[in-house]
Amino acid sequence: MNSNLSDIATALTQSVATTGVSPMTGPIKLSAGTAGAPSLTLASDTTTGWYNNAVGAMTYVSAGIAMFGLSGSGASLVGSLTVSTSLQVGTTLIVGSTTAMGGALTIAAASIQLYLGILLMILLLILL
Repeated sequence: MNSNLSDIATALTQSVATTGVSPMTGPIKLSAGTAGAPSLTLASDTTTGWYNNAVGAMTYVSAGIAMFGLSGSGASLVGSLTVSTSLQVGTTLIVGSTTAMGGALTIAAASIQLYLGILLMILLLILL
């Protein structure tokens, strides 16, 4: 043991209280993690949380299965998305090959290009 206890002082200075009374003055650095063992998780559910799957990307997993990803090129969602009130799209909405919809689709007057596209598709179907 050293005479002035500097090793203990250093360890205490570099620690954060678990009660939240100490503010953090630097970044939290985590390991990259994996889908089965995400690096940011809760003690009660260690297979649900966030991990770094690539440089500049984070993925949210639930029960070890990728559900949602964020990267510099955008966001990706695995599974289904349920919207309880409304969904607003800023510029372009691209729908895959199969579209199932219950209820009404409202298109603003500014979206006249969509009407023209639908009209052209109908004309092509008639001509074929």
